[in-house]
Amino acid sequence: MSKKLIKYFIIIINIILSFAVISFIFIKSHFLYFIPRIKTIKNLIPKAVNNVAENPKCYKVLNADVSYEYSNKDSLIFYVDCSTSDNIFNIERFFVTEDELTKNK
Repeated sequence: MSKKLIKYFIIIINIILSFAVISFIFIKSHFLYFIPRIKTIKNLIPKAVNNVAENPKCYKVLNADVSYEYSNKDSLIFYVDCSTSDNIFNIERFFVTEDELTKNK
């Protein structure tokens, strides 16, 4: 085999292995559960923010998103980070479940 052919062969093998690794990561992660529920997540994040903003411990909402670590395919869990005072470095994380948000319609 020529050096050029070997080089192309190695490139193709690397591409295949890269796709295999990426596929393995997606299969082992929870991300596949969230893809069909993106619209639900998009609608519930503002509700989670409003829910936590009513808490007297939350001075100002800093960040909110779905928790990929704690959510599963049956129930979404959202986290909302709030500063607890004027000092932005005093941060507390609040968790809100999908059930809590859908009951408060």
